[in-house]
Amino acid sequence: MLREQHRQILRDAHAAFKLNGDPQIISDAIELVKELAPDKFLQEDNDLLLAKRVFVHQPNSAHWSGTALTSKRAW
Repeated sequence: MLREQHRQILRDAHAAFKLNGDPQIISDAIELVKELAPDKFLQEDNDLLLAKRVFVHQPNSAHWSGTALTSKRAW
């Protein structure tokens, strides 16, 4: 979980976005928080947590990593 100061950065960015509608404000805030607390975010495709994921059903996406116990769809 992010520290309160990091959550506040994201809240402030959301408030600024609501005022002017520029989504870049939120993107910049996310990047800033990722730099301040990199351990709280997955590290792209090289992250070991992604490689160790196990799904009960195979995800319906071309962009997933991990292991599926069955190829049956969940729905």
